Amino acid sequence: MPVFSGQIRRFKLYGDMLKERPCKLDELAATAEVNQRTTRRDLKFLRDEWKWEVRFRPGPNVYEASGPMPVPALSLTNDEAMALLLAEPALRAYGSGPFAAPLRDALHKISSSLEVPLPEALPPIGFELHSLRQTDPDLLRQCARAATRHEQLELTYYTAQRQATSTRVVDPYLVYNHEGGWYLAAYCHNRRALTDFAITEHRMREIKYTGARFEPDPALDLDWYRRSGFGIFKGSNPEEVILRFSPEQALYQRERVPLPGEVQEIEPDGGLLVKFRAPINVGVERWVLQFGADVEALEPAKLREKLRKEAEKMAEQYRQPTAAHRDTTAGSE
Repeated sequence: MPVFSGQIRRFKLYGDMLKERPCKLDELAATAEVNQRTTRRDLKFLRDEWKWEVRFRPGPNVYEASGPMPVPALSLTNDEAMALLLAEPALRAYGSGPFAAPLRDALHKISSSLEVPLPEALPPIGFELHSLRQTDPDLLRQCARAATRHEQLELTYYTAQRQATSTRVVDPYLVYNHEGGWYLAAYCHNRRALTDFAITEHRMREIKYTGARFEPDPALDLDWYRRSGFGIFKGSNPEEVILRFSPEQALYQRERVPLPGEVQEIEPDGGLLVKFRAPINVGVERWVLQFGADVEALEPAKLREKLRKEAEKMAEQYRQPTAAHRDTTAGSE
């Protein structure tokens, strides 16, 4: 039977009360803010599973206990112990995350409750993790609280693409992490659609509770919404994308985690055809551009055209001298 945080809180209350004096069932239940049936089940669990010497005395109709409540030690398999060992250096590498300190505290508590202590030597495995966006922990807590309680928010939000700040009234549905950055998926009343908002102080200039609550729309499919874009970028209908990677790049592409629905075909010269469906947006463009000349977009035509124009703009930039070089040249005449 799994034990959850609410039960642990109740167990502590029972232990504190019965340490002082015998108590009736209704007293224990009222203090723990549950019904008597739940308290009776809790005490039976503590007696049978945790072997606490708690018993019922029918004469005065009270429960009494002997000694402190024993907290059973955790027992881990070898693989679980290895995973716990690796968690600590991984957290050190990801130390800038807003949940890093609480996670370290939780790991320490777990380690101290083990039946057999963990070995001191760490396995020779290293981590290089980092957060791609700086996230204000207070903003993150506010967004998570509002999503949990279905509280409407008013955001003063900066949109980088338009380079403009606007006021948005939103119904927050989900706080999630994407590639190291934290985002709020919320129904935006301005756009009348689900929208992603980056949870950073540079974007969320101000956040307020409107005082209103909302009923979540059962027609909004959050899982579908998160799958509907390419990475963090949403919008437009998905189309079939066909890319050809050079033989030099093919091995790296075969080793990475495949995209949803991706199909790969090896060509006779060692090149690789990659096919998947995605909306043609800036997310796909940036992902393809990172591979430079080692990839060619074959389909669809509009993606190929977008990439061609971007490549021409880049080539033009590099044909021109830098601003500093132009100034030096002008002054030397």
